[in-house]
Amino acid sequence: MEFDNRSIEITGSFYLYDDWMKGDFYLESGASIGDQWINYDVEFDLLEVKLEKEIKVVPLTMLRQFVGFNGEGESRLFTRCSNFFYEQSVPMTGVCEVLDSNFYGLIIRYMTDVKEASYVPALDMGKKEDEHIIKREYYLTSGTRVMEIPGKKQAFYALYPVDQNQLIDFIKKNKLNFRKESDLIKILEFINLNQKIL
Repeated sequence: MEFDNRSIEITGSFYLYDDWMKGDFYLESGASIGDQWINYDVEFDLLEVKLEKEIKVVPLTMLRQFVGFNGEGESRLFTRCSNFFYEQSVPMTGVCEVLDSNFYGLIIRYMTDVKEASYVPALDMGKKEDEHIIKREYYLTSGTRVMEIPGKKQAFYALYPVDQNQLIDFIKKNKLNFRKESDLIKILEFINLNQKIL
């Protein structure tokens, strides 16, 4: 057995943003606080707020939602995943980004992990440090219920109360792929506009 020179340091970050971002946040108490420098620690589920001389933290249990703004004025809306439920009313955990907030919508759930070093001493190749990574999982929503995105087209079509031929024609005509985020948002807009009244 030989030593392989791997570092005990872990690179990367468990923060949602690479740097502080201007944002607003809304508490469960009904209070809202705007125009603050914020970042979100996905590992410990804490919203960090950078003040002039200190950093305050807000636990996820006290948050209703928060919005981050990039330099171009675009916003990203985040909410507690516990607002959404799997089958048998089991709530999700962590923080979710809301990409489409209509009845038939789309969210991303964020989770943390550590990617192990891949260094091979014999070849002197690969990364020597473990790395913090943030994983993203996409979920379809129907009201507050969440569903994984199906692998097959027919299973995807069967989730929605719209004319299946219209939906298929819309997807083909616009060359959309329901596994691509931007295309899926367009498909969901179509579904929400054309849903049948049940």
